[in-house]
Amino acid sequence: MKNHRILGFLCAIVSAVSYGLNPFFGLHLYAEGYRPFSVLFFRFLFASAMLGAVMALRRRSFTVPRKSWLPLCFEGVMLFLTCLFWFLSFEIMSSGIAATLLYTYPAMIAVILAVFFREKITLNVIVGIILAFSGVACVCKGGGNVVSALGVLYVTLSALTYSFYIIAVQKTNLRDLPSETLTFYATIFAAVLMFAVLGFGTKIQMLHTWSAFGNALGLAFFTSLISFLLLAVAVKNIGETKAAVIGALEPITAVAIGVFAFAEPMTGMIFIGIVLVLAAVSCVIIKKQKA
Repeated sequence: MKNHRILGFLCAIVSAVSYGLNPFFGLHLYAEGYRPFSVLFFRFLFASAMLGAVMALRRRSFTVPRKSWLPLCFEGVMLFLTCLFWFLSFEIMSSGIAATLLYTYPAMIAVILAVFFREKITLNVIVGIILAFSGVACVCKGGGNVVSALGVLYVTLSALTYSFYIIAVQKTNLRDLPSETLTFYATIFAAVLMFAVLGFGTKIQMLHTWSAFGNALGLAFFTSLISFLLLAVAVKNIGETKAAVIGALEPITAVAIGVFAFAEPMTGMIFIGIVLVLAAVSCVIIKKQKA
């Protein structure tokens, strides 16, 4: 039992750090002149191919009930939007700050469930929501020229669409679908949507260098395949609540990469804001465990 818990915690840590590498690979591709649209197209394309290969090797079923196709299409649209808005945000603002603001989505989920599904909001959740918005305010105030109003809008829309993505899994028949299958088809739908947005392939910026190909492959491999598979192992061994709390390493990783790899500034007010956002998420998640 102890070994299983250690394995679970290690997988949760590696999963969170892997997902926090999104800005690392994305910003390197931006530096070579690639736009978010082409970057995400290759991420979705490579990720769906990798997930499909893993499912085939593990002999997982690709079958989806007919009634699940419409919700799956919705999930593909939400995945497309949440990734697009997030990658657009750290094209114009600090990637670490963008990753931290994105992490407010658990508080958004709590509000949406309370308003539209009449789920009870407890004191923990109220405190979490207050802390989340206080943290966002601190980040925006202390960010100076590294935080833009448009960037904050992009991240807010990203967190909102990701909230809808998660709620759709909870409230539709997708909850009975294996998570591997759900993610596989969602990434395929997202890739098709991005292909259409890019003029059905006519506006795609092809990967002309080995470094661009490597970064696009790393983006799909680490932030999609490795992060997803290890998270599944972590949830199985330590539970989704502990895995979600360890997920706080995602924005911390992104902040560290921004500061040390891309020389993004870090002020005292930004640091306080990050701490408040992480505390807010902990309040919301811990309450879910108690419930």
